[in-house]
Amino acid sequence: MSGRRVKPRRELRRQLAQTLIGTALVSLLTIGAVNFLASRALLEEGSRDQLVAVAEGRIDSIENGVERVLDRASITATDPEMAEALSAFTEAFEALEDEQLDEADDAVVDEFYADRVVEPLREIGLEVDENRIQPTGAARYLQSRYTIPAAEGVAAPVDDTAYADVLDQYDDYLSQFTDQAEIDDIVLISSDGTIVYTASKYVDLGADLNDGPLDDSSLAVATLDQLPRVRAGDSVLADFELYIPGGARPAAFALAAVEDGSEAIGTLGIRLSVDGLNAITTAGGDWEGVGMGDGETYAVGPESILQSESRLWIEDPQAYLDRIDDPEVAGVIEFVGSPVGVQIVDTEPVRVAAEGETFEGKATNYVGEDTFSYARQVVVGGARWVIVADQPADELRAPLWDYAKRLGLVLAIVLPLAALVGYVIASRLTRSIPPVVDMAESIAAGERDPEVPPLGSNEFGDLAVQLERMAVELGRQEAELDEEFEQRRRLLLSVLPERLVDGSGEIGDTQESIFEGTVIAVVVEAHGDPAAEERVAELLRRFGAEAEADAEEFDIERVRTAADRFLFVCGAENEDNGVDQAIGFADDLAELADRLTDDPDEAQLDVSIGMATGAVATGVLERGSLTFTVWGDPVRRAMAIVSLAGSRDTFVDASTAHALQTRSRLEPAPHVVALDGETMELFVLPRSEHEPAVSN
Repeated sequence: MSGRRVKPRRELRRQLAQTLIGTALVSLLTIGAVNFLASRALLEEGSRDQLVAVAEGRIDSIENGVERVLDRASITATDPEMAEALSAFTEAFEALEDEQLDEADDAVVDEFYADRVVEPLREIGLEVDENRIQPTGAARYLQSRYTIPAAEGVAAPVDDTAYADVLDQYDDYLSQFTDQAEIDDIVLISSDGTIVYTASKYVDLGADLNDGPLDDSSLAVATLDQLPRVRAGDSVLADFELYIPGGARPAAFALAAVEDGSEAIGTLGIRLSVDGLNAITTAGGDWEGVGMGDGETYAVGPESILQSESRLWIEDPQAYLDRIDDPEVAGVIEFVGSPVGVQIVDTEPVRVAAEGETFEGKATNYVGEDTFSYARQVVVGGARWVIVADQPADELRAPLWDYAKRLGLVLAIVLPLAALVGYVIASRLTRSIPPVVDMAESIAAGERDPEVPPLGSNEFGDLAVQLERMAVELGRQEAELDEEFEQRRRLLLSVLPERLVDGSGEIGDTQESIFEGTVIAVVVEAHGDPAAEERVAELLRRFGAEAEADAEEFDIERVRTAADRFLFVCGAENEDNGVDQAIGFADDLAELADRLTDDPDEAQLDVSIGMATGAVATGVLERGSLTFTVWGDPVRRAMAIVSLAGSRDTFVDASTAHALQTRSRLEPAPHVVALDGETMELFVLPRSEHEPAVSN
């Protein structure tokens, strides 16, 4: 055998060990996977139930908290003193419509609005029409006396108008409501939609909800459109949005109609603070206490605008800003100090809940985190909000990852043990295999008497015995095949030239071969005492055998042979016509006859040789029996010539004589024979003048 020796036993041992380890691994992983999936299902179900319960609790708190503010607005609006205050402020405000500012005060208002109102809004990308936002009439007068001095931190100019008297009478009464945490400001709005009073004296003082920067605000919509449609004593909620007069800070309003008797004379607006709503949605920041863990609850209003601050913003505003893809939105949020009224929360839970359905399941929140969410729409004060409760998916998965880590620890302990046990078991199970494999390899390599290993009375022992028997039988069959092959090859060589029989004992090229060659016909005559018949036969046999051996040395092919007649041809393997080989071969045959005749009185061999040169063809005939033969005119001439040659003579025809390049002198033959009606010119090669044979 050649090449690298393969060791199957080692491979089997390794595979067996790997199989045992793999079985242990698959078993552990299967059990772990089943437990993992079951735990995940239970955990998700429990987390879902807990989230729904917590979310519903937060929703109830939000509804109740907002309802309390709305109820406060309704109750406060029914206070007779509130109606008196609104009537007084409305009358005093109207009295100032024709009040004109001097040039200095007017310039102060223009400068204040340009520097403190318009420019900051433009810096954050908000489109502001300066001419439209500028106050006029009574609003311009009042802001020059109250709003601008308060913002600039300077003393207020003297105001001797009726509005100042009304302010002295009711300002303390109205400002007391702003001491509550969830209230930022109190505004009074006349029946024609003009803000005639604000406790904070913001630039919304004197703003007209019908025509001005607030005409399309939620405050204007709720005051002018929604509130007139509700029952007397009810209140409405204006959603949180950027409140331009309030410095573009988020603002929402609880609005209630103020009546004088049965007549509505205006509107009371309680401006809600973002912190107040946050306190409700976050349970005062006690997320753990209400069972939210790392989760949160927040409100989303119409057009998916955030209505309460998210937990991420409350805990880390910068991280919140970093998670926003739109830099303009991030800039606005940073400027106003809150994402409320700015951030769009366009998530699947919000979209589903906005359609009036309840969402419960896996989702992605407003900053792209995977969550388990619960969302439901609520209606408070006419406003439709979606309350969303999010629980981070990582928090839900944390127990599962802990279980996976424990499973990995078990695998880290069990797998080495399984590997050791698997290796030991594999070694024990495959211990008997190496000797059997060695024995099989030796038989495959040619060993027919292998050594049988002592494997005991088991399957491997029986296998070794059977392999020994197989080796003996193979040896016997191989010997028979070798003998059969040799016999076949000897048989083929007895009738065919060696060049036609390949090493495997098969006949090679059987096509006819045409060439210029020399045909040699040999006739052997044996003379002797009749009592020495066996001696004569032995001489003929020896002559034939040695003649064939000499032919091989001279590259001469034997064509036919009989006891006393032979036919040879040469030139097939050479570029010339083989005449020189034929002459040398004839000399050897003559010498062979002399050498074999060691006792002329007992037996004598006479050799007659005839040669002819020309175009011949050789080939194999397979008709009846396998025969190698030669065709052509030189065959006929050579056989005719040898019949004319005398005892111990070598005759050649003219073609051979002309082709012969030898130092020997040819003599005309004493006989002439006609072949096919033509005279044959013959020459004799005296044996005394034969040159020594030279083989190729």
